[in-house]
Amino acid sequence: MLDNFRFLSVTEDRADEILQFLLNQFGPNEPITKSIRATKDDVIDFYRDLTKSACKFDKYSTLVYDENRLVGICLCSLCLPGSADASSSTKIKENHDYTEEISNGSYKQHKGNQITVLVHILEEELKRLLSKSKFMELDILCIHKDYAGRGLGKELTRRATEMARAEGCEYLAAVATAGASQAIFKKYGWKTLVEIPYTDYCENGNPVFQNLHDGHQSAKAMALKLNL
Repeated sequence: MLDNFRFLSVTEDRADEILQFLLNQFGPNEPITKSIRATKDDVIDFYRDLTKSACKFDKYSTLVYDENRLVGICLCSLCLPGSADASSSTKIKENHDYTEEISNGSYKQHKGNQITVLVHILEEELKRLLSKSKFMELDILCIHKDYAGRGLGKELTRRATEMARAEGCEYLAAVATAGASQAIFKKYGWKTLVEIPYTDYCENGNPVFQNLHDGHQSAKAMALKLNL
């Protein structure tokens, strides 16, 4: 029963709690992160930036508590028309090796850059394809492993959809790298706008992400058209 859970907006005083949740729940269970055996040190700077963004767009993000235990997060941000970075060099390119982009990534941690370059490519594609639209991006959707299968992911997605609609957004969008989130989005009518097979995302000639534990084969930029 969802009535037993508390759904709260993000506040800055919960930043460390969010960061620890990302490190202890999201990272170890996220397929691409797990496939390269990324440690907490590999992703902590990336997760700090995600936490800062969540606090910046605090009213758009939701935390779920079972009493005083954080058991789920849905971190969102707002994208306005014309927000695409025209100068970005991280774009989808056919038969391309991303060694240089990963080497020149935003973080000092190599594995952190392996993850974020892929995510950034798909985020920029979302902004390009939806460049004339105001949309909300669902950056992170994660449920504590002990609470899987209780409908929390679906409820957080529903709440994000209603929030985006209330803000006058034309779309709710996300970069989905895991099969579980892709399945939730597809069930609720989201469409795949861009897809990168993991076999095509290579560094030094080899796919970066291999043998994903959820068996999924690609990362997707997905979006839901909202009826305002």
